Amino acid sequence: MDVGRAVPLVVPVFVVPVDVLDPVLPVVVVVVEDAEPAKLLDGDECEQDEQDRDGDALEAAAFGHGGTRGRGRPYERDRPELRVSPLPSSFFARPTLQVARDLLGAYLVYESPDDGRLVGRIVETEGYRADDPAMHGWKATFGDDGRVRPEGRAADLFAAPGTAYVYKVYYTHWLLNVVTEPEGEAGAVLIRAVEPVEGEEAMAANRPASVRRRRDLTNGPGKLTQAFGINEPPEATASRFHGTDLTAPPLYMAEGEAVSDDRVEITSRIGLSRGIDLDYRFVVAGHPFVSPGEPSDVRRARKTGG
Repeated sequence: MDVGRAVPLVVPVFVVPVDVLDPVLPVVVVVVEDAEPAKLLDGDECEQDEQDRDGDALEAAAFGHGGTRGRGRPYERDRPELRVSPLPSSFFARPTLQVARDLLGAYLVYESPDDGRLVGRIVETEGYRADDPAMHGWKATFGDDGRVRPEGRAADLFAAPGTAYVYKVYYTHWLLNVVTEPEGEAGAVLIRAVEPVEGEEAMAANRPASVRRRRDLTNGPGKLTQAFGINEPPEATASRFHGTDLTAPPLYMAEGEAVSDDRVEITSRIGLSRGIDLDYRFVVAGHPFVSPGEPSDVRRARKTGG
């Protein structure tokens, strides 16, 4: 990290997403004082198999490939193994919202020592910028000269582009972000949801046995880290991937299938009490693996009647 570069003294706040895993847990947000308590969204596992098939049909329409080998069960597609190579750091050394948009269709890849190669196509992201009141960087410390000091986790948001920024919410659930912007400027993109492409059987084994619908394997930021096996035990205080380089194995992002602008939906982010009116969430429109959470501005309007 270039800690000698002068940056504006920005003191933003980051509020964590609400739909990270299946169980309904009491929400205790420890990084901000006034975050609204919210219910974690479960998989609604009482839905019938007809709806599972409907979701798979939507998925096939979204990316033009076939369906399942069983009703509500994981499967591997009949396709050759993908040839992927990591995206370079220059891809991430750009404005945060451009990176968040362009990551749609890219692959999240983990070369797991236990499960082999796991691959998911990114279908949902959220951007967080230095001028954003929902940004973690409020915990960064600065000297009298306005330069960020390498103290505390938030300083890592000023790290080299392509660096992993991983943190825990609700005591047990881990969220994967990638640092953006040139080194010395704060920014990150949260990977909110992916569509399984390779290693789906292993992903299913890593998720609770109660998960019946395949879309619930990875349609949330905490779900996908658990499915990929890049989470940590509940007692852990830090991620083994935090601060690592996401432009090289074992965990990296790779070029995938481009998503045209007419298939991209841009909305308010999910689970926030600050920065609600900023449309920094990018999704592949209509894709069944997009997380089921309600955009924060829609949720506020529903609760206030406005």
